[in-house]
Amino acid sequence: MRFSQYLVTTSKEASREAECVSHQLMLRAGLIMKFAAGIYSYLPMGYRVLARITSIIEEEMERIGAQRLLLPFVQPAELWKKSGRWESWGEELVRFKDRKGADFVLGPTHEEVITQLIKQQINSYKKLPVIVYQVQAKFRDEPRARGGVIRAREFLMKDAYSFCQSKEEAKVIYEKMKEAYKRVFSRCLLDYRLVEADTGTMGGEFSHEFIILTNSGEDRIVECVRCEYVAKLERAVCITDEAEKGERQSVKEVSTPGIRTIKELSHFLACQERKTLKTIFYETDKGLIAVLVRGDHYVNEEKLRLLLKVKELKLASDNLTRKEIGAEIGFVGPVGLDRNKLVVDNTVMQGKNFVAGANKKDVHLINVNPNRDFKPTLTGDIRFPVLGDSCPLCGNETKIKRAIELGQIFHLGEGYSSSLGATFLDKMGKEKYF
Repeated sequence: MRFSQYLVTTSKEASREAECVSHQLMLRAGLIMKFAAGIYSYLPMGYRVLARITSIIEEEMERIGAQRLLLPFVQPAELWKKSGRWESWGEELVRFKDRKGADFVLGPTHEEVITQLIKQQINSYKKLPVIVYQVQAKFRDEPRARGGVIRAREFLMKDAYSFCQSKEEAKVIYEKMKEAYKRVFSRCLLDYRLVEADTGTMGGEFSHEFIILTNSGEDRIVECVRCEYVAKLERAVCITDEAEKGERQSVKEVSTPGIRTIKELSHFLACQERKTLKTIFYETDKGLIAVLVRGDHYVNEEKLRLLLKVKELKLASDNLTRKEIGAEIGFVGPVGLDRNKLVVDNTVMQGKNFVAGANKKDVHLINVNPNRDFKPTLTGDIRFPVLGDSCPLCGNETKIKRAIELGQIFHLGEGYSSSLGATFLDKMGKEKYF
């Protein structure tokens, strides 16, 4: 074909909406065309690039014995209701009814569908383990579709699923998939990182994520300046500071009229934010709890949920806090909260002479000390790391960097097979979940 006949249109300038350099270049080179927010067409040149990447994925999947199939983009809501994700997924999940009133979803992922398929196709251990994969359209109604095809609402995803007889067998497949992903990204000449990650809405026991560093990324990672330690911000381990030296001073009340935020408080009392305390209340399926972190730190709700061993965790409303504690928001503190479960971050326990709310309007306490003025019900690592934190492996400084997710693998366990009743007969003739 003559190039003059080729469907490619280049331009000197990209749309002002294109913030990322990669997005601008793809538009200018005629690789993609935008139809709506997060919805794009791949033009012939762009599709050739996509096809080449797909061929690399196919080769590496075949290498580990994965079989390619194609699952439906439109999925019956019944499967999602059985797994519990009909309720747990938010507005990203597009729900609709057909002309007969039956509920369906546009597939954002395919765990339910593939589990149902395997349930009907395999009933004996003799056919296990099995690995299947697809390259299929997905739709997630992202609240902020940005970065071109990096964070699109409609996108192509390669998703693979393995079904095994045991946890041990599943872990072997997990490692095989991890190595396959490494080869895919290496062949694409990507300088990737492998990090521990949260399982999120997919669920499961543990997960790893492949990421690439870029200033345009929305994810954040913690990376050591010396050793190979790297982790997603929400999964990074925060090591405890050394115990602060000095004498514990006597608690005193100080007037702080209208001072509600940590920034205002540190400025008003001429102290560092790290010398203040934040008391935050959460509702859980085990009742109301109070959480205490340093003023310069933020609560990591996933770490908190795991420490408490609860399923439901949400920030308590201001009205509920006022009702339960009887204190005005901005002046709540840990002293005198014995009737509530008090969960304290490890870093707080190493400090001395903090500033905290006095549970009275326009009043704070100075020289508040753990174990003397308040006793925690539970302590643990429940915060996000901050710039300059020490590496949990070598003790050197860490840095926080921006990144983009390339891929993620999950060890899902029996979560989907148990909720959807997917079983097989083992060597002893006993029924077991995949």
